[in-house]
Amino acid sequence: MRFISVKNITKRYGNVFALENINFEVKEGEIFGIVGPNGAGKSTLIKILTMAIKPDEGEVLIYGSDFKNRKKVAKKLGIVFQETTLDVILTVRENLFFHAILFGFSSSISKNLIKNLASFFNFENYLNMKISELSGGTRRKVEIARALLHSPKVLVMDEPTLGLDIESRNQLWSYIKELNKKNGMTIILTSHYLEEISLCDRVLVLDSGKMRFLGSSKEFIKNFYGKV
Repeated sequence: MRFISVKNITKRYGNVFALENINFEVKEGEIFGIVGPNGAGKSTLIKILTMAIKPDEGEVLIYGSDFKNRKKVAKKLGIVFQETTLDVILTVRENLFFHAILFGFSSSISKNLIKNLASFFNFENYLNMKISELSGGTRRKVEIARALLHSPKVLVMDEPTLGLDIESRNQLWSYIKELNKKNGMTIILTSHYLEEISLCDRVLVLDSGKMRFLGSSKEFIKNFYGKV
């Protein structure tokens, strides 16, 4: 089932094309990677996919809903931004609880959701610690957990493991793969790490705002790295 459709997307900043005539679809349950050099348009595309900004031309449809229905779409999306958006002076529990309340969950349901996610991501012992006291890897776990509180259909992540050591990256990816395989969650991500892209079902390559490649991760590795 194709439930994310990007049709003829173009976005300009002044006279510069951030994105130009981008077209692709994402299937339900797919891990879809977006790659390219810095300035290729990856973050702009993520912002359009999450309906944070509107394209100048074209449209994005998620379950048939467009920008006019972005509040409806927001309930289907979990978002992990490239830069941390956690409140560093609050505890892990307080950050997650605040987000759950924003989505309309009761206090008792919020507590259960937080407990279950903390167990899944293995940070039960950090719930009462301030975000500022956590390692980069644990912060990333909390950010992904926050994005999953409302049980979204799609998890969108912009450079989710940027700056983390190899062990932390591998640990986070084991959680992400489990979400995809066990829960059928669709995952869209940007990354510079080849080992992460190799886990994707399909890959979109952007360069200077234009599509340069769309195909399987194996095809991508073969075409761009000369190996399978």
